[in-house]
Amino acid sequence: ENIISIGLQMSVVAIMAIGQIMVIISGGIDLAAGSVLALSGIVTTMLLNAHWGIPASVLGGLAIGTLCGLLAGALIAWGHLPPFIATLGIMGMARGLALLLTGGSPVFNLPPAFNFLGGGRALDLFPLPVLFTIVLAVIGHVLLTRTRFGRYVFAIGSNVLAARLAGINVGMTLLRLYAINGLLCGFAGIILASRLSTGQPTAGAGYELDVIASCVIGGASLSGGE
Repeated sequence: ENIISIGLQMSVVAIMAIGQIMVIISGGIDLAAGSVLALSGIVTTMLLNAHWGIPASVLGGLAIGTLCGLLAGALIAWGHLPPFIATLGIMGMARGLALLLTGGSPVFNLPPAFNFLGGGRALDLFPLPVLFTIVLAVIGHVLLTRTRFGRYVFAIGSNVLAARLAGINVGMTLLRLYAINGLLCGFAGIILASRLSTGQPTAGAGYELDVIASCVIGGASLSGGE
């Protein structure tokens, strides 16, 4: 039971780390993870309060996370901004938007069925967030080690100029990469909102340090490519 409890506590950070480790391998970094998590949770809970239904609200939260990732990827790939600067800007934008949408107040009165995503258990034993983490980790592993996209990510992180000269579409690869990262941050935000039964505009504050640290402890090199 203690192991399951620890797994439940780390699941939100672990889900974000799956996307972050891909970004770090590519030679980048994402400082906006915690803020995108908060914004996605706020959008999802506000849509629920507007009676959009759970599936549509979850899709809305995932879409806003992906959109933040796409914007960061575009600024890096085509705006030629350093990842640190681009994601720092997204961090301020996402957190500010979360506070603006809510007036700084949490979003309450969510349907009880929504709590199942972050608090339910499969077979009355395994918490769903832990199962989500395991499934996403396996998908991330396969994506990085068994697909062309994964090889491109490692190549860009090792030497972006050599990757470009080898024929890799660096810009499009980075755009997809940051979109995936944003999607996972959005999903983590939805899981956290479900666990807390509220949308918190201040959720995820400081999470980016935990996420980056977990990637480095897990073996990613901050210089990229490894």
